[in-house]
Amino acid sequence: MMGLLKDPDQIMERSQPDKNAKSWDKTILGIYMLLLLVMLIVVGLDARRFRWAPVSPAVKILGWLGLCLAGGLIWWTALVDTFLSSQVRIQVERSHHTGTTGPYRYLRLPMYDGVFLFVIGIPLLLGHVWALLPAGLIVILFVIRAALEDKTLIEELTGYRKYADKVRYRLLPEFCKRIVNWKLLAKQKELRDILGI
Repeated sequence: MMGLLKDPDQIMERSQPDKNAKSWDKTILGIYMLLLLVMLIVVGLDARRFRWAPVSPAVKILGWLGLCLAGGLIWWTALVDTFLSSQVRIQVERSHHTGTTGPYRYLRLPMYDGVFLFVIGIPLLLGHVWALLPAGLIVILFVIRAALEDKTLIEELTGYRKYADKVRYRLLPEFCKRIVNWKLLAKQKELRDILGI
């Protein structure tokens, strides 16, 4: 938070929605808010009413670690990217340009990885595995949003296409791609394009 206080322009940008934001992004953010609400309702029903699937302390610790990593990545991204916005748009009035420092050296859209860790970490930390269903839908929704945002940046932001050629990965860093053979999981070209593989 201290880093953001040094960047009042970013605070203003994130607090003023709808300035030339993409219409598809408004739809995606509406669906996200609905899924987030569903996730929190499921957590509440599981915690107080039904107690569907108790989890071990190890799972809760894993959730806590995920939230810590999410917070660190989100903070680092916000600290180095003055153009970080809550909606997909090119900020021409602020001379928007491509950021290449911090986590942007490794990933083109690092904030999404932080969001993924966050929405998955919440149900794990709170011990409510059924809430992973709407959390998983949020992750899928944001993978789609990241692909659309990346396409927008390539088409509309000066210098981003050259940056995208240099920093190959949109979401998952190289070491994650080496652990899982993503090509076996995503044989269709369209799915590989969405995932940034």
